[in-house]
Amino acid sequence: MRTGVDSRNSKNNTTEPVSLADQIERMGRALTANELADLLTVSKITILKQAKSGRIPSFHIGTCVRFDPRSVARWLRRMGVKLNRKVKGVESVATVTRSVGV
Repeated sequence: MRTGVDSRNSKNNTTEPVSLADQIERMGRALTANELADLLTVSKITILKQAKSGRIPSFHIGTCVRFDPRSVARWLRRMGVKLNRKVKGVESVATVTRSVGV
């Protein structure tokens, strides 16, 4: 999954970067730890540890841990995640502006 995917602005037909939080929020189903780890570029173990400690919003279905996209997006925004612009042709990446423990 790519971060920083452009979205068309219908008013002037230009492209604007889509934040990581926006991308996650638009997902139509609960995310697995693997999927969230891929999006945040961290390990599955890190995601599970953070969920267990309550740092990342999550819920359980039986023994499975899942992540609500809207809750995760709100969490990312509260943590100050923003999108970096392209620098010398390098694809945009998300960074955290304050420590989030991941």
